[in-house]
Amino acid sequence: MKKLITNWRSDRYCFWRQIQFKAMTVHLKLMLAIMLIGSGFKALAGPVGPAAEVIKQNNRRINILVSSNTGKFDVITLSVRMRARLSAFFSGGKLYVVSASSSEEMAKKIKVIISRKKARIGNLWFDSHGHFAKRYSLIEIGKEEFSFKNITDSGSTRWLRSIADFTDSQTKVGLGSCYSGATYTAPAMDRFDSSRMNGDSLMMGMSKIFNDASVYGSESWVMSGPGVFASSYALSGYPPRKKFQDPFFKPVWERLGIWNYFDGQTKQLVSVNTACLDHKGSISVKENTYLDLKGKKRKQEKKMKSLKNGNYNLSFMYQFNSHKQKK
Repeated sequence: MKKLITNWRSDRYCFWRQIQFKAMTVHLKLMLAIMLIGSGFKALAGPVGPAAEVIKQNNRRINILVSSNTGKFDVITLSVRMRARLSAFFSGGKLYVVSASSSEEMAKKIKVIISRKKARIGNLWFDSHGHFAKRYSLIEIGKEEFSFKNITDSGSTRWLRSIADFTDSQTKVGLGSCYSGATYTAPAMDRFDSSRMNGDSLMMGMSKIFNDASVYGSESWVMSGPGVFASSYALSGYPPRKKFQDPFFKPVWERLGIWNYFDGQTKQLVSVNTACLDHKGSISVKENTYLDLKGKKRKQEKKMKSLKNGNYNLSFMYQFNSHKQKK
């Protein structure tokens, strides 16, 4: 009987200890949530006064990758975002990934990170899609689009400008969408006139917004093969889909792996070798171009010889340019 009572008391003690432990855990989680929410709201307004000055005087820099979130399932964007988060985990607090459906959401999330880390932006990479059917260079943040058409408009770029305090001439900005730095003229097709891509204007506008930062933009496709965050040629290459094997894309095929670089201090735009990202999200340029790799030039020439009219569906042109048809 005595043994039963002892066991009962022991079981009751363990039971109450479990209750206390769970209550303590919930309490700690609640306190942590309150602290994070509090600091988050404080940071959303952006550093002001002394806090902003501390960040400006701090030599520490972090890298940020902005992943465009359109609200639709996109296996390519999701793949890059997941690999970026994995790289960020092992970056020692150097790389941070921001998924945003608008430039406002992007800016607010970046301000939270900046406020917490008290650091400037060293490298800022925008991961999104380009649309050759629109026949001009662009980047997307969610459903927002930035191009030569609005990059100098203070209203459209309000939220981009709101993070400019954390950038300077040492900041590197990467426009990770296809054709983002294109300077050629997209050819006429069917009832649609030829159109200059104006990627240089987009790059210059970005540099001005981010305090004379250096800007990188691609003349061709931006891929997402294995090793995107391994200082490799993973950002270069060409898509396998049949629709891209059309003469409409000839200027894109001619410039595989070619990037442009705008120096915010000298105000010069120059062509550079293939750009790449390392495991911490830092932007650099390879010693050789993508086409210098063994067999790449031969494959490019073979693909260009096989370009065939009709591979590209004109419905995309009408979808994006219904008001620009030839009369």
